[in-house]
Amino acid sequence: MENSALGTLGKRVVAWIVIAAVAILAVKLLIGAVAGFVTMILTLALIVAAVMALLWALRRL
Repeated sequence: MENSALGTLGKRVVAWIVIAAVAILAVKLLIGAVAGFVTMILTLALIVAAVMALLWALRRL
């Protein structure tokens, strides 16, 4: 009976470890997605600013 209780406890510990690992991976994925989105927005803003600067410079010629 004691082995059965220990086995059940071991399974629960492994289950919690798996849940924690999946949660950590999900958080990392979410952070990566947000960072990628922010990088994309900043890159687009820089491209727009460069095009506007080019148009301004061409008008000044």
